[in-house]
This record gives sequence, structure tokens and C-alpha cells, in this order.
Amino acid sequence: MPLGDPRQLGDYTLEHVLAEGPAGVVYSGRGPDGERVAVKLLHTGLEDPERFLERAEGLKRVDAFHSAMVLDAGIEGARPYIVSEFVDGVSLKQAVIEHGPLGGAALHRLAIAMMTALAAVHQAGLAHGALRPDNVLLGPDGPRVINAGVGAAVESGSAIATQQVSSPSFLAPEQFAGELFPVSADLFAWGSTVVFAATGQSPFHSNSMSAAMNRILREEPDLGGVPDPPRAIVAACLAKDPAARPTAGEALMRLVGHSMLTDLPPVPDGEQPRRSRAPVLVAAALALAVLSAAGGHAVARVTRPAPAPAKVVSAAPAPGPATPSPDVRTAAPDPSPPPKPTKTVKAAGIGLTLHESPDDPVVLSAYRVGKDAYVREGDTFTKLKTPGADLGFSPDGQWLAIYAEPTLTVVNRKTKEQYALTPEVKGKLALPTWSPDSKRLLLNIVDGGDPELALGFVLVDPVSRSVTPVPTDDKAERIYAWLPDSSGVVIDYRSESGWGLKARDLAGRELWTKHWVGRLWGRRSFSPSGASFLTLCPSGGSFCLWNTRNWGRQESVAIYGAKGGTLLSWYDDSHLIITEPRDKDKAVHRIIAIDLRGRTQRVMAELAGKDDRDDLIYVYTGR
Repeated sequence: MPLGDPRQLGDYTLEHVLAEGPAGVVYSGRGPDGERVAVKLLHTGLEDPERFLERAEGLKRVDAFHSAMVLDAGIEGARPYIVSEFVDGVSLKQAVIEHGPLGGAALHRLAIAMMTALAAVHQAGLAHGALRPDNVLLGPDGPRVINAGVGAAVESGSAIATQQVSSPSFLAPEQFAGELFPVSADLFAWGSTVVFAATGQSPFHSNSMSAAMNRILREEPDLGGVPDPPRAIVAACLAKDPAARPTAGEALMRLVGHSMLTDLPPVPDGEQPRRSRAPVLVAAALALAVLSAAGGHAVARVTRPAPAPAKVVSAAPAPGPATPSPDVRTAAPDPSPPPKPTKTVKAAGIGLTLHESPDDPVVLSAYRVGKDAYVREGDTFTKLKTPGADLGFSPDGQWLAIYAEPTLTVVNRKTKEQYALTPEVKGKLALPTWSPDSKRLLLNIVDGGDPELALGFVLVDPVSRSVTPVPTDDKAERIYAWLPDSSGVVIDYRSESGWGLKARDLAGRELWTKHWVGRLWGRRSFSPSGASFLTLCPSGGSFCLWNTRNWGRQESVAIYGAKGGTLLSWYDDSHLIITEPRDKDKAVHRIIAIDLRGRTQRVMAELAGKDDRDDLIYVYTGR
């Protein structure tokens, strides 16, 4: 959970971050009776708090037909929050990107579930306003539509207009003319979302925002990959003229194979209907009857237990596609803090004093100041004769790699033997990093630009002295990290939703992608056990900790201060080593160990403020 975020909102205890985006943060939480809930805390301030609370009451009246029921709402300071029932699932967008499009009965069931949810929303006198693949969750009891009516309840018109135009793929033509939340647009968004589920892209897919808008306004949708059913109904919902589209009730009846039995006029925008909800409930009941007869899943709440998740025995991420799941857990006890230091060690060349314990799992093994590198032997740091060297220590302590272009020197620290190699590659080499099993050395091949882009990597076997270049087509910024089991590497890449991670085997073949996790932190992103992984959060401003068993998010840790605090290394699976933010007025700057909530647990080292430089690099290794 990001530092500074609340632990309590009203009657709800916040346990864990589920998702974070431009609009706000979604937490898993517990209500007064211990029930699990999802709490969405919005970033925006409110123009009219009373209007928000009034509209939130309307959201609570929406029947829970394949939607996440709104339970409560409130205001924290000037920020609104909405509490809804918890749905243990991943978004339709994630599922399609990771596993591929849906087809057959699965697509038909999804289409019916989403339309059933819209029918209930419209019958309550509301419009969803933001139906798209990331607002549909695939839970154990079927699809659930989320965030219905939230935009209209919270945002100002100008803010919504800006947000909509910036991501137009699922907007209706009338919304470009200034209609923010027409009920008719929900039908258009439903059709576009079904096309995405069936094909992996919107029906007006283009490479630019302006081209997508032009296609929505003037061109026919691409329905080539959509089967029938539901293709005919999708086409009707994607009509340019809002009046030509069916209502949600009409579309639902057509989806389940019935002619229209009742008159369901569209609900006027912004008006609460006075008529009975019976027509839509009849439609939902018919949908339930047809689906039950056909072996489909039930509409509304399903009481059968969710299937037990498959057990994963390896700490390393499994190859192949996988989707993230919320790693929801009860509050765990605080981990044991690092042991108290029992000795001090003085560094050479700078005013650095280390505070160490023999029980520390890591030690500072080297550092570099400008072009001067210092390597540790026992409690003594010795300056290397090679200026500007990049250093890499093997986890088992046997090997030291020293790279100063164009020469790689490999030192056996146990026998004191060493040899030199000159790898021949197209590009420059950087960042020597040993595999977790200490059997191979990896160097990044970079283009030398600003920023340096990865062109591949080189593998070095220290025993046979073989050098194997592995070219790739990666365009990320130069850093590869080893997988915990030493079977491959990961690097960040620009994904559809921002930045994600891509894994490759040691021949350069792609193994899997995790598009939602953000940017790679560095060469030692995996925790010592390999059970967790750090990235720069997609939303920025903090580090995200992911569980590599299911790639669910565990924590957000804010480290960067206004004056430049820096993450240096893992201490153990429960603690990180960071520099405190610089303060030029302080004579001594500290390196500290923190827990994953950002709390200081121990001072690891003290550095004279005058020696705290941008080009000071620390190298921590396991004992």
C-alpha cells in the first residue's frame, strides 16, 4: 500500500492494493462484519459533495445482475470513495491479451452477462458511462460489470470529456458531440467490447487516436472475427444513429433467442423511472431460464463454490501465459527486523562506515566512485587498477567479473586465478550479472545511445570460457534480469497498457509477457527466494511488489523522496536497502533497511555528506 494512503475509510479497513490507475486506487478491504469488499478511492476532488452522495445512493439501487453491487460511498477529505462487493477475478482485457479471444458458448455467455448488467443499470435510471474490457471482471461465478455510473457520480463534465477523448476506442459517435453519459452509448460500448472479446481489438481499431475517432464517426465496424450469435446484435448496437440501436432489454431478449415480449422504452437520461422494474426482471429471468436449459451459468448470484486454485510449487514464474490475480490476504504479522549491528567497517577512498552483523544475509562487496572501483576482501576495500570497471559478483562468491571496454576479466576468487576475454558483438557491453546458480555470466548488448537500448545479451561460461551472443529485437532500456531458476531472462517492453515484462529463454525465444506490471527495476529485481518481484509501478511514484506465483500485486512501497532517495538492493524477502533522501544540510547521510511498508528497521551504513555523489554506485551481494 502506498505510503500516506489511508488504512481506514469510514467503516472499512483497507488491506491491500488491487489496482491503480489515473482515476484512483482500488483496495481490497473488510467491512464492519468482516466481509470482503473492494474500495475505490478516487484521485479527483469533488465539485459538489452532496450531489456525489445523492448519485451514489442511486448506484446502490442497481440490481446485482452480473454487476458488482455498490454497497456504500463516502468522502475522505475532498476525495470520494465507493465500496462494492469484492469480485475475485481478472479483467476481460487482461484475459484476452494473455490467453487470446473468446469464441462459441463462452463469447455468447459473456455477451448475455454484460447486457443483463446494462439492463439492470438502465432500469435504475442510470447509464454505465465507461463500459469497456477493463471494466468487466471474469469471476468464479461469471462475468461482472464494474464501475457503472461512477464517472457521472464523481467527475465534472470537462474532466470526463477530456478522459473520454484521450481513449476513444469504446466511445459512441454522439459522445464526440458532447453527450457524456447517454444510455444509447452503453449499447455501442457493449458492441465494441464484445468485438474485443472475440478478436482482441476494437471494431474501429487504428494506430492513432484521430484515426480511431474518424472510423467511429464515418466507417463501418470490422466484425470479421465475430461469430453469430451474437454478431447480428453487435452490428445493431454499433449503428451510428443512437435511435437505430436496440435498448438493453430488447438486445437481451434477442441474445437469449426470444422475440420482444414487453415494451421497454429507453430510460430518459438523468431521470429516475417510476414504472415497475418487472419488464427488465422478466427479461433477466428469461435469460436465466434459457441459459440454465442450455447448461450456461446462472444470472445474478451463484451459490456454487468457486473452483480451488491450482497449486504452484515453484517460486519462479511459470512459462506460458498467465493472468494476474489479486493477492488478497489478511494482514500478516510484521517480519522480524534485521539483527542489530555488532561491528563497523571503514571503507577506503570515501567517508563511508558500514554497520554490520554476522547474521546479515547481504554485505556491501564493492562500490564505485566515478571511475574508481573498490573491491572487498574480508573487511578491507582495495582500489582496482582498472579504471571505469563494471563489476559482477557470483551469488556463490566464487567468481568476480570485471568489465572495462573491450575486455572482460573473470576472476576465480577462491583460487585467485583469472583470465581475460574480448567478446565480439555489434554494439557495446554493459552490466555483468551472474545467474542465480552462478554458472553463467550475462552482459547486456546495448546500442550506446541515450537512452541505451537493448540489442540482446551475451552469455559467458566461466569454466569453458565460451562466449555466446544472443541477439534480440527488444527495444527497452538496456537492462536484463535473470529469472530465479536461471533458465532465462526478463526485460521490460512497451505494452498496450504502458510498460510490462517479457521473458526469454537463453536462446532468445520469448517465453511469456506480463503486460500490466510496469517497468523493470534493475538486474536484481527478484527477491532472494524468487517469490517476489519489484517493478516501477505503472502509475509512477512508487515501487510495486508482485507475487511470482500468480503475479498478483502484494505491496506498493514509496521510496523516492523529494531529494532523491534510491533503492539499492534486497536485504531479504521482507526488507529493502535504500539511501535516505539527500539533505545537503546534513553532515551524514544514511543507508537504511526498510520493511515493505516503508518503515525504517536498521541503519546499514553512514556516508559523509560531502562524498554523496550521483556517480557513487553500491554493489551488495549475498554472503
